[in-house]
Amino acid sequence: MQDFEQYPSVLTPNADFFVRNHFEQPLIDISSWALRVEGAVKHPRTFLYGDLKSFKHRDLTAIMECAGNGVGEGAVGCAAWSGPMLSEVLQGCGLDATARYVRFIAADQGTEPGSAGSIPYARAIAVDEAIGSETLLALEMNGAPLPPQNGFPLRLLRPGFYGMDSVKWLRKIEVLSTPDNSFFTTHRYLRETNSISSSDGNRVGPILIKSIIVQPVEAAVIHGTTVDIGGYAWAGREQIGRVEVTTDGGQSWRRSQLLGSSQPFAWVPWRFLWERVPAGLQSIAVRAFGESKAAQPAVRNIARVDKYELNHYHQVNFKVVT
Repeated sequence: MQDFEQYPSVLTPNADFFVRNHFEQPLIDISSWALRVEGAVKHPRTFLYGDLKSFKHRDLTAIMECAGNGVGEGAVGCAAWSGPMLSEVLQGCGLDATARYVRFIAADQGTEPGSAGSIPYARAIAVDEAIGSETLLALEMNGAPLPPQNGFPLRLLRPGFYGMDSVKWLRKIEVLSTPDNSFFTTHRYLRETNSISSSDGNRVGPILIKSIIVQPVEAAVIHGTTVDIGGYAWAGREQIGRVEVTTDGGQSWRRSQLLGSSQPFAWVPWRFLWERVPAGLQSIAVRAFGESKAAQPAVRNIARVDKYELNHYHQVNFKVVT
């Protein structure tokens, strides 16, 4: 995650963007790379890199957050993505009437506990979501070709959903007539409580509302009686309505300043100036509300035993020296 004082903006520089892989990063020769679209389509096609670059591109600013990103941790960033609309590519291949799901297969592969040998990373979404949303085949990130560690030459961008759905190093798209039963759809990214099921209702889904404090950092020592507090807030498809800060353990909350207008899929920077701060150990926490109904929970749901969708209040402790 970028330093807030250096980058109090929406976009995370490519060099600072987090990296999360399931398997070892593949070595891809762009001269021989191609994207294959097949399955329940009338016209299976193979697209070279130049073919995809020739499509009309859509630009979209969106965050990418790992489904297991902890509260206050850095597995999240926001970038300006660009590439063809997935819907345009699929419709150009002619979807069959039987098409129900779309599976995205990556070039990276390996073994997982419970997998039957070596498998590629793959995820699937409903065909209605694939053709009726903002989903991109991203070729660029912040105005440059995708960095190798972030999916070059091509990755899926499914805005508003956790990063596991934005498949990197994309090499094949399969249109399915039946639900996807591949490993990462049925055995990973499930909400776990007292029972575990691979049903759609238990699958980790859209990004939940969340806010974080980037400055001050945990255990910081601040000289003076004024503390400049800042961070980011996001809510997936919903826009952020307000961000509030507490300096007294939740007895009262004060509204922060949003540094710009909130947009769907992106995060918005916020700032709060705490003046006349007493010397000694201090604690602050932050919470966010969407413009519609999203509200950040104070604590983690005690019924959850998995490590996904962590979005309860972020708290930071620091020391003030006057």
